[in-house]
Amino acid sequence: MLPNRNPRFETYVLPARAKPQLWRLVAGLVVGTMIYLASVMYMLNFAARLGIDMMSVFRGHGTPLATSVMLLTFTGMGVAVIFSARVFQKRAPATLFGPDLSAVRRNFTITATLILPIMVIWTGIGFLSDMPLPNLPLATWLLWLPSSLVLVLLQTTSEELVFRGYLQQQLAARFSSRWIWWLGPALLFGLAHYDSAANGENAWLVVLDTFLIGLIAGDLTARTGNLGAAIGLHFTNNAVVLLFVSLAGDLSGLSLNVTPFSIADTASVRAMLITDITVMLMLYLGYLFILKKWAARAQ
Repeated sequence: MLPNRNPRFETYVLPARAKPQLWRLVAGLVVGTMIYLASVMYMLNFAARLGIDMMSVFRGHGTPLATSVMLLTFTGMGVAVIFSARVFQKRAPATLFGPDLSAVRRNFTITATLILPIMVIWTGIGFLSDMPLPNLPLATWLLWLPSSLVLVLLQTTSEELVFRGYLQQQLAARFSSRWIWWLGPALLFGLAHYDSAANGENAWLVVLDTFLIGLIAGDLTARTGNLGAAIGLHFTNNAVVLLFVSLAGDLSGLSLNVTPFSIADTASVRAMLITDITVMLMLYLGYLFILKKWAARAQ
């Protein structure tokens, strides 16, 4: 029971139908990318002037401040996509989130609440074989936690605005096939995380992992007709990974704990990614099975 067009999704896509031309979408993505990259360069340069060692983040052992600046750069992505939607599709920013902002907040809360215990249990099971190592003192971590949560929310919301908001909406306004408006953004989302320099032999497993997250987020967006559930899923996942147990040597400056192996340990990281992909796939299949049962009972 894969996602299909439904009244909620059609209402969500409606603002994109006014200007569905592909050239507008391509131009918006190109200009938005340029604005985002320019904002990143500006923020990194500004951080360097303040004496913040941003290279430490790229080396995988950044300070809380440096990692915070890195997450803050994603704000430029959100601003860029809002600008592109306004200029090329004449759309108001709120239309990227959905027709009812109260429903966006409600779906975010429900999804985050449901996903959090799953993530906690999932992470706890991993402790049975690989106990995490302390990274930040508890007092320091608690001091940074409020701003860290806000920054992760900004980062995940910005990515969802691009891939499930702007891109999925505009493709759905132009094409009827879900293999384009659902699969396409998820595939681009996965490919955007390809980094052979950082991930080495595991680069394509990272792409597959993020591709699955993109599929689930796109599915939730299509069924609910807004970005709330997708942001809730993305935020909860990233909050656990970035703030509670982070992969050593991979943007771990704000994390309370880190894994006992680093990103350079190819075999251990591969095993972790395969486990993540397997569990995520099982959860998604279970989710589809439950939806199918509910649909059968409603008939």
